[in-house]
Amino acid sequence: MHLRKTIFSSLFFLTFWSLFFFPISHAESDFGPILQDPAPEKITRGNHYIVSNENEPYLFKENLTDVGGIFVGVGADQIYLMAGWAKPEILIPMDFDIYIVNLHRIYRLLFLQAENPDDFLSLWDPKKKPDVQKLIKENYPEDEKKLIKLFNWGQPSIFRRLKRVKRIHEKKGIPTFLSDTPMYDHLRKLYQNGNVYPVRGDLTQSITMKSISAAAEKAQIPVRVIYMSNAEQYFQYSDQYKQNFQGMYIDKNSLILRTLPAKKFYRYYIQKASDFNEWLSDDATKNIWRLVRYRKPLDPKNPNHAYVVGKPPVKKPAKKTK
Repeated sequence: MHLRKTIFSSLFFLTFWSLFFFPISHAESDFGPILQDPAPEKITRGNHYIVSNENEPYLFKENLTDVGGIFVGVGADQIYLMAGWAKPEILIPMDFDIYIVNLHRIYRLLFLQAENPDDFLSLWDPKKKPDVQKLIKENYPEDEKKLIKLFNWGQPSIFRRLKRVKRIHEKKGIPTFLSDTPMYDHLRKLYQNGNVYPVRGDLTQSITMKSISAAAEKAQIPVRVIYMSNAEQYFQYSDQYKQNFQGMYIDKNSLILRTLPAKKFYRYYIQKASDFNEWLSDDATKNIWRLVRYRKPLDPKNPNHAYVVGKPPVKKPAKKTK
């Protein structure tokens, strides 16, 4: 009876924790584990953002180039664009929408299948739909129905988006993983070596962000970039959110990247992670809007839509009462 209880307890323990793990790659990797947050009650506006609508990510490029370390980011295609510039050792696409997490599983197949940027882009062409469907069936037989459904739905939008991203950056003479072979090779090798970890994670919850920090510290690889897109516009800063960032394994070169909408465009914000943590130490910091009041142009001589947010302003000493 005691043995039966022990076996049952062990099986329960393994089953319970397996709910938090997401199978990432067939390659072996010592990094991790990365645990996932529970599914949210609802997703933002009920939409699955399978493509980005941020059209000036190149404004981040100068600060991102070759930063290395661990790149954590929400969203879909923009993750690979920025990671191509950053050249991280570990890439963690994180999103609280399981559709986006599953989309990265499809990205994985296409990176592994295509040997160069042109072949990668061509796999998103609707003409190649049967080829990709076959890849999904061969590699994800347990999830082939839902992944093929996701792919069939998303492919036209993703193909248009990737072509547009390539066109925008080529016009500006800016290399991307869609045009530059070394950049593409870096991303492909990350998948080949099992160093990409898509995970359902929530910036405001208690599991994923903590497990990323723990894995980073264990590997002694700092989190160099956390890209949040415009997620912060949808919530107030909770104690848990602040703890997630203040407890993150970072160094002096770590960056926070975010966007926020203006009338017809996005503003692109860059901030040192250490400076962000100083803001979070102040109880008066309740949301992102307090920080961006203190934004400054990233390039004062050539103003654009890019800004830097520095340290919080020095508080004036309280006036002494007579």
